[in-house]
Amino acid sequence: MREINSVYLSGNVGSFKFGVTKSKEEEVCTFTIASEKPDGIVTWVRVNVYGGNVSACRRFLRQGMRVVVEGELMNRYSPAKDDKVLEVRCLEVYFVDREAHDGKKATV
Repeated sequence: MREINSVYLSGNVGSFKFGVTKSKEEEVCTFTIASEKPDGIVTWVRVNVYGGNVSACRRFLRQGMRVVVEGELMNRYSPAKDDKVLEVRCLEVYFVDREAHDGKKATV
């Protein structure tokens, strides 16, 4: 049986930063999403954006704005925590805050 590794998240952007990966020297945007459940519990998720979506993030991404992310789960080793960290590798990001950008979408 073929496995499926797809996630869809929506929430508000917390912090974000731009950089370059060490291994491939590829541009990356990393941001967190705060996603609130109906019972009021907030879950913070780290999202990594690569490729063509990075330029869209530079143009549209703002702290507090609502986004929808389509991606896949990935593990990364964190030396600071001496453990693996579960993150989302973004395949598509939708900027939902229409006042900022008219609902434009960035795709890989």
